[in-house]
Amino acid sequence: MSVTSDPVHASDLEPPGLMVPRSIFPSLRRTLQREVGSDTSARVLHHLGLDAGAEFEAHLSSRLENPPEEFSPDEYFRELSAVFATMGWGTLTSTRVHPGLSFIETSGWAEADTDSPAGEPSCHFSGGVFASLLARAADAPIAVLEVTCRTRGDDACGFLFGSEEAIQGLYTLLVEGASLEEALERL
Repeated sequence: MSVTSDPVHASDLEPPGLMVPRSIFPSLRRTLQREVGSDTSARVLHHLGLDAGAEFEAHLSSRLENPPEEFSPDEYFRELSAVFATMGWGTLTSTRVHPGLSFIETSGWAEADTDSPAGEPSCHFSGGVFASLLARAADAPIAVLEVTCRTRGDDACGFLFGSEEAIQGLYTLLVEGASLEEALERL
């Protein structure tokens, strides 16, 4: 007796992501900082996140009946949170904080390094992923700036997003010493 079946291809078995321990991101950030410096490591991680955004978007789209651009912002972020939660990243919510700027707040975010505190936000990979995902959903360039971070000792990791001009203006005010609240008021 002979049994035949269609061959199984490796691509048919590939999961939408790869499970790695949460410690990979803090370790990667610390190693890059030690080897190439803080600024370069931040840029490298951000660009890796931008590149990975397409994979996150594909995973999100595979869960949806309609394209992401057809969802209301609340529906989109609810689905996005579900994707990140099922992948072990944590959850997120989004709120508008200023005309043209919104805020993503995360809970239990995987990239944060609470064991090795840093003086500034350090979820650079996530910032890149969010910039890529949001630009794809908006079909327009979107800039992302992490303004709170559990690595820095904040209660949550939080990312402001909007047009490149709005985020650059906000960043300039923050560098000049304005608090986040003051910077939002002055925009």
